[in-house]
Amino acid sequence: MSKFFIITVCQSIDIRNSVTQFSRLKGCRVVEGFVQILLIDHADDSAYANLTFPDLIEITGYLLLYRVNGLRSIGQLFPNLTVIRGHSLFINYALVAFEMMHLQEVGLYSLTDILRGSVRFEKNPMLCYVDTIDWDIIAKAGNGEHVIAHCQLAGQGKTLPSSFYAITGQNVNGVEFNLMSICPRNCSMYQTPYTTPFNDYVGLAGNIMTTRPVAQRGPCGEV
Repeated sequence: MSKFFIITVCQSIDIRNSVTQFSRLKGCRVVEGFVQILLIDHADDSAYANLTFPDLIEITGYLLLYRVNGLRSIGQLFPNLTVIRGHSLFINYALVAFEMMHLQEVGLYSLTDILRGSVRFEKNPMLCYVDTIDWDIIAKAGNGEHVIAHCQLAGQGKTLPSSFYAITGQNVNGVEFNLMSICPRNCSMYQTPYTTPFNDYVGLAGNIMTTRPVAQRGPCGEV
């Protein structure tokens, strides 16, 4: 018996003003066009506690977030988003987060390809570690055109959770790999070497960096 798989394709989605508008994304597997999430002023982090869209794996246009109060992680919304094609762009950008006052992490662990366009992260005062991702690998077509500005380190002095590490090796049959702390070079947030199985951390937005021994790390764990 033949098996048929239904892929729900949605057209461009504009979510604004209220968290309730996120319902428009429910069930979407592919969005043909853009996803814009913007101007949600009256919300805190509790409004997004159970809000996630694991079905969404592809956006053919761009993903834009602008002034979405209370949202801490983009990846919480789209844990399985794998590709942004960039057929249509916001100016020259396929992924934009601008003036996101409470955003703390990108968290798009499944994102491996941005096929056209660059990324722009600007004026996100609590956003950490976005500049440690090698966006030139993920968004090859936008090589050298990415903008990361006014995104500052949050949580000084706290122990980093496991999601704030970048892989420093390659997967060889699940062998354990060293990780590096990805806090900026001028910080003192984390000073202890850390290892974890590769399969627990399949990239930070798909990024894999080169291997260095733990002993060669600096005071922030930098390689």
